[in-house]
Amino acid sequence: MKLAELPVWWMLAPALLAMVLTVVLGRRYDAALRGEIRGDGARA
Repeated sequence: MKLAELPVWWMLAPALLAMVLTVVLGRRYDAALRGEIRGDGARA
C-alpha cells in the first residue's frame, strides 16, 4: 500500500512515535500529578 508515494513504514513511524511518547510522558505526568495531589510534590 502506498499513499502519497511513501512506503508504509514512513507513515507508521510518526504514529508509533506518538504512541511511545504518550506512554512514556503520560506515566511521568501521572506520577507528578499524584505527588501534587498527595501534597509531597514528588516528581517522576
